[in-house]
Amino acid sequence: MMGVRPHCLHGSQPASSHAPLADPRRPWSVLCYHSETTDNSVWEVLEDRGMVFRYGSLDSIGLEYELHEKNPLRVLFRPLLSTIQVGVVATRQHDPHTAADSK
Repeated sequence: MMGVRPHCLHGSQPASSHAPLADPRRPWSVLCYHSETTDNSVWEVLEDRGMVFRYGSLDSIGLEYELHEKNPLRVLFRPLLSTIQVGVVATRQHDPHTAADSK
């Protein structure tokens, strides 16, 4: 039977491993998330005062790539940043109040 290795979002080693967090052999990362929209203020959300989620939802997926240590852009910003990632994010908004969605 072959062993199964847990996968992490950033391609890093499992938490039980003593290897460095960033693995240069796996520079890609993927992030997916879903959110509901509301017109409550930030304070109402933080205090959990009866939020109303009737304004639609957002679904997003992002793909990122960590630049190699010898990349000129990463070398240029090394005094400020230890790692640089470039990425793209796509988001779909579902708004129940638009004409196209209410048909």
